[in-house]
Amino acid sequence: MKQQNKIVALYCRLSRDDENEGYSSSIMSQKQILGQYAKQNGLTNTEYFIDDGYSGTNFQRPGWQELINRIENGEVSTIICKDSSRMARNYLQAGLYREMFHEKGIRLICVNDGIDTANGEDDFTPFREIMSEWYARDCSRKVKAGYRAKAMNGQYTGAYAPYGYMKDPDNKHRLIPDPAMADNLKHMFELAASGMSLFKIAQSLRSDRILKPRAYTAQVTGGKYASDKDIKYPYDWAGKTVSTILQNQVYLGHLVSNKFSTQSFKSKKIVPNDESEWIVCKNTHEPLVDEHTFELAQKITVVKRRTRTGEPHIFSGLLRCGTCDKAMHYLIRTGRSYTASYSCTTYSRYGKEYCSM
Repeated sequence: MKQQNKIVALYCRLSRDDENEGYSSSIMSQKQILGQYAKQNGLTNTEYFIDDGYSGTNFQRPGWQELINRIENGEVSTIICKDSSRMARNYLQAGLYREMFHEKGIRLICVNDGIDTANGEDDFTPFREIMSEWYARDCSRKVKAGYRAKAMNGQYTGAYAPYGYMKDPDNKHRLIPDPAMADNLKHMFELAASGMSLFKIAQSLRSDRILKPRAYTAQVTGGKYASDKDIKYPYDWAGKTVSTILQNQVYLGHLVSNKFSTQSFKSKKIVPNDESEWIVCKNTHEPLVDEHTFELAQKITVVKRRTRTGEPHIFSGLLRCGTCDKAMHYLIRTGRSYTASYSCTTYSRYGKEYCSM
């Protein structure tokens, strides 16, 4: 592509932490700064790339990924951003991208930092990127400390309430029973306490056309937190979902927090914490089941699929699908011959439209 036909990319990014800085960091403000700079310096054929609500430590931002794709296709001549922290708060990854821009002959301009690679490399750029990363690390610590303080005080901090509860309209950190789902939740525990298996309970909920948790949450939140499968199969309960609900102490009126965390402030991958790190606050809200019913329900959650000899299969709970990463479940077929195999849970529940066998 000829140089005159390439675009001048104006990149804007705003995260929740940046919002605390006020209007100066807003997307509108950034667009004004970049647009004005391009106009004053005779840079035409401009195009905006925007990531609103994304951390600088996350490079899977849609606007950024679109910009990188355009760069790899040879469509970009210049990148302009307000400052280097708009591009990244991870100095190692930022350095790799700067090398990529250099190799492809792309001019990088960071307005507030006074960086313009057309005038040569700035020796202070790596130090600015390290400071940006330290800032992101500090913000992460403060956010985690804030959540931990709320958890220690028995305040609920989840994005949405557990199934059977809703957030108190007068206090979003307090749970109250949800009139629409509380009775269904109690009925689920009663079935489990009577000895009904997880599979049978899920089957019963499907037959009664009871919305599964994600589908119900999507309904009350206007479509948030739901996948295509949740929308297409709103009553498709799984035994694993039932098991997770039955083991949740929230239904005894207790809050159990800090069960999971992220690997680091750079990675959003969720990892389980050791039970010794959990934060348990008792009697924080109205219980939906009593202790006796809860304990009876626990008996069916520990049952694992058995082999023909009656022993737990050696791969039980270990195998995952290589395509969708969901659990592989153990199948036993009887007839003229006894055969056993593993199949993808997603395929079994939703068909080949979503995964392979």
